[in-house]
Amino acid sequence: MTRADHPNGWVSSIKMPMRDNQGNIIGTFGISTDITERKRIEEALTQERNLLHTLIENLPDHIYAKDAEGRFTLANIGWRATWEPPNRMN
Repeated sequence: MTRADHPNGWVSSIKMPMRDNQGNIIGTFGISTDITERKRIEEALTQERNLLHTLIENLPDHIYAKDAEGRFTLANIGWRATWEPPNRMN
């Protein structure tokens, strides 16, 4: 979306065909919603998530997470270096 007051915005549009009495398409109609702020927040969240992942993965401390059934969902390099056996070459 480009406007003088919003040169780099995002918009979500829903459009439908407009038909005459015989069913022929004679145009379109729809509605558009400015979602620029939502997209900005999503991008900020993605950047924060990437930063957190980078920090967790590279800290020497042992960091891990498990789900409700006790299965590992995350184990950083510090944890893996201590608790995972080294890979063996065949």
